[in-house]
Amino acid sequence: MAKQRELAEQVKQREAEAARQAELTRQRAEALRKQAEAAEKARIQVEAAGKKTPPAKVETAKAPEPKAPEPKPEPPKVETKAPEATKVAVATPTPSPDVSQTPEAMLQRAIALKSEGKNREARRLLESVTRQASGAIAGQAAKRVGDMLAKGVPGVPRDYGEALRFYEIARLNGVEVQTTKGR
Repeated sequence: MAKQRELAEQVKQREAEAARQAELTRQRAEALRKQAEAAEKARIQVEAAGKKTPPAKVETAKAPEPKAPEPKPEPPKVETKAPEATKVAVATPTPSPDVSQTPEAMLQRAIALKSEGKNREARRLLESVTRQASGAIAGQAAKRVGDMLAKGVPGVPRDYGEALRFYEIARLNGVEVQTTKGR
């Protein structure tokens, strides 16, 4: 009986340790995912800012970048990731007020909303971009709305007729859209 209790206690300890390890692994994966998303959003915003802002603002956006590589060699790799994410988060608010209403920024925001699972908000924003913008930006937004409507994603019911309408808008704005024949 004593051995059975001891074995049961050991099993409980192993299960608890496995649960702790699984939680740590999940937290690390979530942190890495958030860092990657923040870096991608910052890159997109810098690109959008570079396209629409005067050269003086582009230079101010580039000024923090040379400072970021200097601390990288000094701290260990694990610590490097956290300051990068912090610097990206600090650099992100600077260009966002200037470009938040540009079609490019709105398109990137809609893409981010869709990746977060906020499909309804993403659709509204993409439709707004389609109405406000012209050219490739409007075409990309229209194609994305058409894809959402053709597939039917959570929060956005499937509507093939509307999807075809948005696909046509995308084609008129120079974006290639493939549709199935005989639908």
